Amino acid sequence: MTTTPQPYRAASRLAVALVGASAIVLASCGERESKAGAAVRDASFKLAALNAGVGNDPVDEHAIRVYTSVRDSLKRAASSGSADETGAAAILVAHAERGLAFVPAAEHMRLERGAAHQKELILAEHRAWIGHSALAVAAASYDPANDLAAIERQVRERQAEVEKERARQAELTAKVEHLRSRARSLQTEARQHRDEVGRLELRVPTVSDTEGLELVKKAREHRRKADGLELQAQELVVEADLMMPEVNEAGVIVEKLLRQIESLGEVRVGVQARGRTAQEQAAAARADAQAAAQRLSALLEGSGAEPGLHAFRQGRLVQAYEEASRGFDASASEARKGMSADRAGAQLAVGQARQAAGDLHWNRARGLSSYAELLEALVNSAPATPNADRYRAWAAEARQAEREALERAAQAYSDAREAYGATGARGEARERLERVTRQLELLTRSVGGSVVDSSAFDAQAPAAEARESSGDAGAMPGGDGGDLAAAIDRAIALVNDGSYLAALEFVHPATDADLAFIQAVRPAVEKQERLDRLTREKFGTSFSDYADDNPAPAGSLVGGIGDFGAGLDVRPLRAADLDIRVQGDEGLVLLGNGQRIAFRRIDGSWRLVFSVNDLGLGGPEMQQMMAMIEPIMRASAQVYDDLAGMVERGELQSNQAVMAAMQSKMMQVMMELMRQIQPPGGG
Repeated sequence: MTTTPQPYRAASRLAVALVGASAIVLASCGERESKAGAAVRDASFKLAALNAGVGNDPVDEHAIRVYTSVRDSLKRAASSGSADETGAAAILVAHAERGLAFVPAAEHMRLERGAAHQKELILAEHRAWIGHSALAVAAASYDPANDLAAIERQVRERQAEVEKERARQAELTAKVEHLRSRARSLQTEARQHRDEVGRLELRVPTVSDTEGLELVKKAREHRRKADGLELQAQELVVEADLMMPEVNEAGVIVEKLLRQIESLGEVRVGVQARGRTAQEQAAAARADAQAAAQRLSALLEGSGAEPGLHAFRQGRLVQAYEEASRGFDASASEARKGMSADRAGAQLAVGQARQAAGDLHWNRARGLSSYAELLEALVNSAPATPNADRYRAWAAEARQAEREALERAAQAYSDAREAYGATGARGEARERLERVTRQLELLTRSVGGSVVDSSAFDAQAPAAEARESSGDAGAMPGGDGGDLAAAIDRAIALVNDGSYLAALEFVHPATDADLAFIQAVRPAVEKQERLDRLTREKFGTSFSDYADDNPAPAGSLVGGIGDFGAGLDVRPLRAADLDIRVQGDEGLVLLGNGQRIAFRRIDGSWRLVFSVNDLGLGGPEMQQMMAMIEPIMRASAQVYDDLAGMVERGELQSNQAVMAAMQSKMMQVMMELMRQIQPPGGG
């Protein structure tokens, strides 16, 4: 049989004392031993032998046979014995009943661990649902209509400019042609005058001097006119030539505008393709979200012959709990029958049974609280999970059952305290009295009116029992943690002081993948440290402390993706409040939810051993999302840097304003990252 969970293993330490008290009663029965006395003596020896070995499991298969044999034999024989024998038998039967009740109690703990594993699987699908839903919303939000309208507007503007430049070019070309035409006419007229000069000069030798002089005058007159006309023609040609660069410029502008129109056409094709791609991405993301929701529903509600977590919790887990509860109640009832024979021994047995019942109810309440938190997360996420109304009803039922279990635990611890006090409370009974009193005080403070909050005692009752057991090979020695506790306090102090980079040196990656994750996160951590320093100086409170005190707007920044550090407030935390175990160079911190944080001494200093699996990033779908971590962290670092700059310049006057600005910037970041997932094939 498997080893019993720690909360149920400490009972064996008081077993020998219980058997010894019964033996004292037997001594008063006289020299002649009755059948009942013999049965009591035999049972005492069996129970003493069962609990004599250090670290023996109190509910292994041999122990079950012994407990069953003791119970059955004493119940048969007790009816014929004396009052003292009957009382002693009742105390021993109580011990056997309690030992047998540990079997279903242990199964209850094992089933709760299985339920916790199922919860993690459901939460992984829930994160996938939120992530894919966010991707679908982001992709579907892209509407190409505005971009296409802007492109069409630019095309029309450039076409108008083309027409304008072509008209200007035509007008300039006409002017040039007109100038050149006039120049040609003037040049033709000038040639006519020069031809006339030639004819006149040919006649001069054939006439008299007087007539020749007159011809020369006329020739000079024609030459002067020819020169004037040629000068005018040359000026017109120069003017036309000066206008040609402007004509050519208009042509160049037209060509440039035509190329721009062509490019805008290509951009139009790209935008249209991007719109189709975005809709395809949105459809694919919606399909992935629906598939995640179906897997979540199958894990929670069951599929076919496979029961889901809800049916699992309603079935054998409840049966084991009720069976263990009945067993512990039977143990207390049997112990009370021995009051007349051995009041102290009987009260001790009652206290043990009722304390074990309190631990059982407490663990039941913790499991129900965890289940209710799961259902409430499914209901309150954005968007809410399909079947949210059904899950809301289940969550209310779980909270009611949690409240009832806590009330039963409070009553059981109260009974145990009363019983331990009635023994005289010496030795180990006194230690148990003090422990159960602390548990009861915590529980009483946590149950007020109609509200039950188990967080205040989440690491108390079972943890105390767990530290008592020396037979659990998986546990480390208890204590204050020594230098590990001091190292944890130093790291917490660094975080509370806003020295995040220094605190990050306390973390040791388990693998190269974990190292890559830490390196990806580091730039954002550095910029967050700067922002916190500035906000603390200017507003009196760092932005991180403000976010811790205002979890609702802070949670909306990540939209449920991955949950990276959201909701972790270490300000009130101290190492003295933690269950720290140290063995050599290895250390553990045991949390109230059954999880463990590993530490290791490296080069003489304690380091927290970090793995992305501890963040729920071990599944294949989450591994795909890990590829986005680096760009997200890089973008987040830029957002932190921008916000710090705005605080420095006085553009943001409060942490509330910083939160609003961060929400806006992070939404832009997520939209941009969505568009970069699959770039369109054009534009």
